[in-house]
Amino acid sequence: MEVSVIVSGPAGQARERTLRSVAGQTLGGVTVVDDLSDAGPYVLLLEAGQELDRHACMTLLGAAERTGADVVSGLLYRRSSLLESRPATSVDLPHRLLVSPAAPPDPAPDDDSRFRTAVYHRLLMRLPVRRGSVVFESGQGAVYGGSPRAVYEQIRASGHPVRATWSYATSPAGFPKDATLVRRGSWGYYLALARAEYWVDDHGFPEELAKRLATTSIYTPPGTACDYVGFDAPETKLATRAAKARLRRAVNRYDFLVAGSGHEAETLKAALRARAEPLPVGNPRNDLLVSGEALDRVDRLAAHLGLAPGNTVVLCVGVPVPAPGPGFTVLDFDALAVHDVTSLLRLTDVLVTGVGPLLFDFLLLDRPVVLYTPVSRRIAYVDVLDDPPGPVVRDAESLAAAVRDARRTGDLYRPARRRLVEKYGEHERGSAAKEITERFFAP
Repeated sequence: MEVSVIVSGPAGQARERTLRSVAGQTLGGVTVVDDLSDAGPYVLLLEAGQELDRHACMTLLGAAERTGADVVSGLLYRRSSLLESRPATSVDLPHRLLVSPAAPPDPAPDDDSRFRTAVYHRLLMRLPVRRGSVVFESGQGAVYGGSPRAVYEQIRASGHPVRATWSYATSPAGFPKDATLVRRGSWGYYLALARAEYWVDDHGFPEELAKRLATTSIYTPPGTACDYVGFDAPETKLATRAAKARLRRAVNRYDFLVAGSGHEAETLKAALRARAEPLPVGNPRNDLLVSGEALDRVDRLAAHLGLAPGNTVVLCVGVPVPAPGPGFTVLDFDALAVHDVTSLLRLTDVLVTGVGPLLFDFLLLDRPVVLYTPVSRRIAYVDVLDDPPGPVVRDAESLAAAVRDARRTGDLYRPARRRLVEKYGEHERGSAAKEITERFFAP
């Protein structure tokens, strides 16, 4: 029985390794084809850089013939199942079929992406949902962090049985070893999304992918909306009808919208035109800012950053980096590659920033803030500068002095900080991840 192999990814050494492993198969009749129209009755989908065990094709084909499954281990597909609209079946084998993972690829060409999307909709979405399976993603796979991380770690701490998958954009370094890791945009990624019972993310899964009704999407915003987002954003207003329609379909996938305040829920539902049900539980990423727990995470990050004990830690976010003098350690947020932003905020004694999302998370710690706003402008959704949580600095030359004085002047702004928390963080109780876990993931 013929097996046709389609290898996705650019030409190069990674692709050559894959092709050599295909050529070395013990099963006869294994050929490489360019697209589905040239394929035989069985199609093996591989990423450039994946190398097959020499008996892999024989094992996969034997399982397909024996069980009648349409998909075997997310690798072998019946060609008929890609072309027909009918319920599909799958089986996962315990065998080690790949001897190496896919190498981090170059961006996929448009035709490759279209092919993957077509397979996702025509076949993968017809496979049965895996009960208890959850796909987590933060920053479109850039980090293991944010609210998705907080929910994931609470699930693990609770002991609830879930099949967890995390996506990563380029490297799995720093992602949890007790979860299945898939590269964003890979075949494993598409298969996990198609079969998941839950999606949990903070920036949106690829907008071209539909969500089945049996899958529940829990959207956890990455931060308090300050500038225009969604359909309020100028670029969206100027976009084509097709682009607006894609955004509308993507937003309509959300079933639940996590919110740290009534203001956040109202703002995002209106700006995104979302039909999702608000979850007024607070943002899971902020739980540790409120509770003060997990000090070991903070200590590990402090050691990783080499922070000197006793120094005042100043975190600068999107602003010029001042030099306040001895006794201060200044960190440039934009230059740090830190997954755990929550622990970074907990290490911070003084935040120097403009009016942005991290400001509102940091306010939960009730610590000094210096606002750098060289240009006076109206912020779309929040009102901060009329009642600022710290001194407002208009030029870079004044930053160093404002930072040196921040701890002395910090108490003067405490009432303003508390008023902002009451308005923009009213639901932050330190229990968001636990409340979400018990509602959705408890047996």
